[in-house]
Amino acid sequence: MTSTRRRAIVSRCRATDMAAPPKAAKRGPALRGADARPPDYSPAIAAAICTRIVLGESLRRICASAGLPPVATVLDWIERHADFAEQFRRARELQADLLVDDLLDMADDEAIDASDKRIRFELAKWLAARLHPRKYGERGALEPAGSLEALTDDQLGQRIRALLARIDGAE
Repeated sequence: MTSTRRRAIVSRCRATDMAAPPKAAKRGPALRGADARPPDYSPAIAAAICTRIVLGESLRRICASAGLPPVATVLDWIERHADFAEQFRRARELQADLLVDDLLDMADDEAIDASDKRIRFELAKWLAARLHPRKYGERGALEPAGSLEALTDDQLGQRIRALLARIDGAE
């Protein structure tokens, strides 16, 4: 997602998530329920959000919890704080790893109907590929361009080493 598009999404989210009556705007941050949402970046809150992401919760569900900022604020933090952006990216990758673990458990679960299992499996596989494309995405991106028969042994060895390095770097 481009930076411009992300800013547009954040702006739209702010318009819906953070809209408050004029009187509430004078008093401070927008309120949800009885709890005020922290508007300022907090490394502790950012770490808690990432931990819950890894455990499989959606960002919307996390942000609906008491004491946590709205989705628009979290997206703003990702945009403004490189350390949080990296932490969030890594959390999504770990979330994909846990999804794959869930796939293994689901494959052995005889209580799940075969057609239901297939739908769940396809959804989890698709999500894992989107959350961590270098590890779980389509392998076509790793295939060398051109014919392998035209390469010398040295050239073929170099391509294999380069592809292995890309795979090792993705894990």
